[in-house]
Amino acid sequence: MEIESEPDFDEFLRRLDSTRDGLQLLNVRPRGQEATFSLIRIDAGHLQKLERKLDQYEHEVTKKGEPRHRKLFDSIRSLRTAALKSFWTEDTPFPDTDSPIWWEVWIRGSDLRLLEQFRVAAAAAEIETGTEFLQFPDRIVTLAFGSVERLAASIDVVDAIAELRRAKDNPEFFMSESKKSAAEWIDQLVERTTPPRSDVALCLLDTGVNYGHALIEPFVNENDFQTVRPEWNKGDVRGHGTEMAGLALFGDIADALATTSTINLPAALEGIKILPNVDDNHRDLHGAITRDAVNLAEIQNPDRRRVFSMAITAPDFRDRGRPSSWSAELDKLAAGSEEEAKRLIVVSAGNCFDIDSWKSHPDHITTEEVHDPGQAWNVLTIGGMTRRWQIEDSTFDGWQPLAEPGDLSPCTTSSASWQKSWPIKPDLVFEAGNAARDPEGNEVAQPDSLRLLTTYARPQIRPFTTTGDTSAACTLASRFASELVARYPAYWPETIRGLVIHSAEWTPLMRQSYGPSDSRRDIENLVRHCGFGEPSLERAMWSAENRLTLIAQDEFQPFGQGATSITMNEMHLHALPWPREQLRELGSTRVELHVTLSYFIEPNPGERGWKYRHRYQSHALRFDVRTATESLQEFRSRVNSAARDAETDRTPSDSEEWVLGPIIRHRGSVHTDIWRGTAAALADRDYLAVFPVAGWWKEYRGQQRFNDRARYSLIVSIRTPSVDVDIYTPVAIQLGIPIEIES
Repeated sequence: MEIESEPDFDEFLRRLDSTRDGLQLLNVRPRGQEATFSLIRIDAGHLQKLERKLDQYEHEVTKKGEPRHRKLFDSIRSLRTAALKSFWTEDTPFPDTDSPIWWEVWIRGSDLRLLEQFRVAAAAAEIETGTEFLQFPDRIVTLAFGSVERLAASIDVVDAIAELRRAKDNPEFFMSESKKSAAEWIDQLVERTTPPRSDVALCLLDTGVNYGHALIEPFVNENDFQTVRPEWNKGDVRGHGTEMAGLALFGDIADALATTSTINLPAALEGIKILPNVDDNHRDLHGAITRDAVNLAEIQNPDRRRVFSMAITAPDFRDRGRPSSWSAELDKLAAGSEEEAKRLIVVSAGNCFDIDSWKSHPDHITTEEVHDPGQAWNVLTIGGMTRRWQIEDSTFDGWQPLAEPGDLSPCTTSSASWQKSWPIKPDLVFEAGNAARDPEGNEVAQPDSLRLLTTYARPQIRPFTTTGDTSAACTLASRFASELVARYPAYWPETIRGLVIHSAEWTPLMRQSYGPSDSRRDIENLVRHCGFGEPSLERAMWSAENRLTLIAQDEFQPFGQGATSITMNEMHLHALPWPREQLRELGSTRVELHVTLSYFIEPNPGERGWKYRHRYQSHALRFDVRTATESLQEFRSRVNSAARDAETDRTPSDSEEWVLGPIIRHRGSVHTDIWRGTAAALADRDYLAVFPVAGWWKEYRGQQRFNDRARYSLIVSIRTPSVDVDIYTPVAIQLGIPIEIES
């Protein structure tokens, strides 16, 4: 049965999942602040009990004068027999079509006998089922191919289902389409795609782009594609840049082709060719090539806000996290100078090219180091994860995916073997595709069905190809960032970088595989492999009622001329406008405080010990939060002590309430951490300090940079459980933010 209820009635939903009453809650589908739709299964023999309770609710009252079973029924607006649409849990429209399609079927329970019962019932209804399945604590997921009519007609098929989603359209399907059919798919996609904004750009620094492709040409300007060296032609002979162009515009094109909705392109596409053709023996400093490419894009369109995306890396391991000339140039480009604007640069972590080593997945990732220039402090470095597991290519019958959904991709690299003083890399992980192992475990391959669909560089042969690895992850991350740039025109590059990281979370499988405990050793292993996890555009863009996000963009002068030496100069104390009353009402309820501090350092590379006047960073910033028992003066004193300790490289005192703690989090130029405690304790943690520690601006007096100002972005959010407490509105009222009232 399907129930429509008032939103946010958690107690009501809990009562709907009652073994004693023969009720099983199959799915919950919130519809914003309008309503919540729930699907329940009622065991045989228990329907009369529910009918009796409804009759008592209508006609009987308790000693308090309330209707009986009020908590169960008060929020119900309607109760009806479920239709097949009731099982649909995606935000996209239900595929109400007469044609058969592939469904992702979520079976209620984890007993494999339920899976077998579903397959028997499906076969009887002439519904094809997939051979693979995923097993979770309370669900089994498999695939089925059939029409809406056939699924709905079989009571036994419907009885096994908890949720329905549309199966990810297989890149292998589009790869095998005829030219004529592929052209029809492309025409339909072009017709429902809205051209990008002209004031925001995603600039690919790659092998060039063959922009005459039917899926690229309608949405680009020929003048936005250039080469670093005039003697190079614009054409993409290697093919890599054109593959990234398809992802930059549409993401995974298989997903775009699978929908019928309008697609809004987030940013104009630019392409600067930074690699010559394969047979060209041209040599130049990678940093100089990258610098020239950035300048070309900005000279061509100086007023655009842009994201630079570079999926080109140097596959050697000499640097081991130390700055190289290339990574230092990227840090310099991101930081700009007094005359130049800051820049947001996204780079790939680089791939593990020894596919034979993938057989030991995930163990091989520990020794596969992030490639140059992924160690740059100011850039977003992107590793690979995957959610792909369905192998549909007939030539790979019996093969199994190497990585489980939510795990790191076999191709990715880590900073696990670097010295711990260097930044945590990668920063984030995005979809990079998966690989498969043959039944005997002797071979590893990358079937098309485990990769991403994109544009092929030679469209006269075929329009599509598949791609993956950290190049694809880097481009998807750049597209993600460009959506934030378009949405928030006033945000600095440091803020966009911070928002993307702030929105990331580790999947359960990442925690299980790389950081199974909360020990500092496990947490460092987790971030060195997975960065800060997989971002969410929804979390990055919106402040939900139970997840409140505050953003500050500010600057100060960290150092100044003292009587006899250069000294610390300024720090900032941010008063946090917590909804204290609401937090104290929650009392001992566990809550989270998430803080991200993002800024750009000016690099000073050179192998000179990396300490004192030879520090790599121009300055470093730190954050700390007042404890519930400290006075404001005590907090100031503790922050001053922490700054002095950092200046002499003294190890800071740790805090078990923070997930990373100050020892791990304060590496590089973006610092993020999560405090966990009671809501009552958080109510009194109402001040946050941002303060400087030493860098070469302070210690290298000959450069006369100690008077320079440093800017930073601070992102702070609190998250409470999904309880009936609104923490957004009280803060919005304090800050004078208009509250939208629906009439």
